[in-house]
Amino acid sequence: MSLVWFLLMIGPLVFFHELGHFVAARYFGVRCEQFAIGVGPVVASITRAGTEFSIRALPLGGYVRMLGASPEDVTEDDGSKDALTDKPVWQRMVIYLAGPAANIVLAVPLLWLFFVSKGELAGAEVGTVLDGTPAAAAGFTPGDRIVAIDGDPVRYFDDIVAAVASSGGRQLTFEIERDGQRVSLAATPEAVAQGRAPGFQLGLVWSRYASIIDVDSAGPAFAAGLRTFDRVVSVDGQPVDAWIDLRDAVHAAAATTVRLGLRRPIRVEGTFASAFVEEWVEVVVPVAAFDSVRAAEATVFDVEPGSPAAMAGLRRGDRVLAADGRPVTSLEILDQRLENAGGVAHALRIQRDGEELDVSLTPLTLEVTGDMRSLTEQTFVGLITAPDDRVPFDLVRVPPGRRVLRATSAAFLETLGLIASIAGGLFMMVTGAVDSSNLGGPMMIAEVASRAGAQGIMTFTRFMALISVNLAVLNLAPIPGLDGGHLLLLTAEGIRREPLSMRARNLAAYVGLVCLVLLMLFAFKNDIERYWADIALWVNG
Repeated sequence: MSLVWFLLMIGPLVFFHELGHFVAARYFGVRCEQFAIGVGPVVASITRAGTEFSIRALPLGGYVRMLGASPEDVTEDDGSKDALTDKPVWQRMVIYLAGPAANIVLAVPLLWLFFVSKGELAGAEVGTVLDGTPAAAAGFTPGDRIVAIDGDPVRYFDDIVAAVASSGGRQLTFEIERDGQRVSLAATPEAVAQGRAPGFQLGLVWSRYASIIDVDSAGPAFAAGLRTFDRVVSVDGQPVDAWIDLRDAVHAAAATTVRLGLRRPIRVEGTFASAFVEEWVEVVVPVAAFDSVRAAEATVFDVEPGSPAAMAGLRRGDRVLAADGRPVTSLEILDQRLENAGGVAHALRIQRDGEELDVSLTPLTLEVTGDMRSLTEQTFVGLITAPDDRVPFDLVRVPPGRRVLRATSAAFLETLGLIASIAGGLFMMVTGAVDSSNLGGPMMIAEVASRAGAQGIMTFTRFMALISVNLAVLNLAPIPGLDGGHLLLLTAEGIRREPLSMRARNLAAYVGLVCLVLLMLFAFKNDIERYWADIALWVNG
């Protein structure tokens, strides 16, 4: 099935790339002798208007053979002037740029289809404010609804993300609705590394922490029947799923007591530590007792045996109060702090059975097989959070007209972002900042295409746009034989104001061929190492 998805994706991308070259060449009057999709033996062909259109056996590329494009081409001066070398430098540059440009142009409608298919989006409510971020310092609170940024209306959480991403690190003014009142807050996004390209973040998350609670074993809530990690699903018969909804529902209760419906995790004896089942419990709790109840966001649900957390003495039910002197309100944020700190000891302040303790935790850095079976370094701590501890706000329906406008804007912006990200990633790979083992070949592309296809046609469409931009950027690399290499040679010719010598053109062609072969061999090597177990299993039957 992977091969099918690979062909469905790579075939159209190669076709549009070569079509860009072909259309530009024909527009400028260059004779195109062959238009091939794939390489190797011909599977099917047809000749029209002097051009042989063919499908080749190996779906690993394609080409348009233009008269005069190869150094060995010898053309007679019959006055037709239909060879590539007969055309001015700028026209030849346009012809070589047309292939990558076609792939970039193709990415826009592909992404537009993906975005326009989203009939519902997250609203502009703040679900979680990450501690230690500009949003926390500015005074944002869960439940705030952002209605404008720098005076521009905001309807969806995507609008917030886009405004922060395009801020360039300048201060933004937010107008929010909180408890029926309008409040103005100012915050300056901070620069962070987001994958391959730098970006900006504020510290706002649209999902909310679930209604999972933490109670002191000596407190009134415990005496009333509540237990740490109870998931409250109803208050006086009214459903709740988020912590802030639970808190508001209890405080708004007219009576002095509330009836809570709970799902309580019970460890299954004789199994691994993370194996739990849930049982249904109903308890009546005094509203006053609920003042001692907290969200279990910073409470350890479980600890992996033999992990750094276990060796530090952490246990199920421990609440992490601080790390290296900084307050901790979420284990998720604690993990982010520790993810680049393998081998470094960290002082944690925890609360256990009403007593505060100090422990030392040293995360481990391990080499693991990551996504696409590539070896990556990963920081291992061993803290397990409560399952399904995040819940989203209800999605907001996007009107058809607004959906079209948003999809158009998002498609162009994402295409530009992909160009910058992919170009930056290639540069980092060349300079050694990114491990070259991340480079993948056809097997890796086929697997990712298959995964994307299994998630639906729209996910596959978005991945196809990503590969299309990848193909464009890679072809613009200044390697002889690629479009970027041809552009480099044409630039030299333009500076010299005369054609390069036949010797120079032949040398560039040979160097380019060697570079392309080495690049393909390296990609195949990475694929073989990445999928060796599957290959060995297939070979051995």
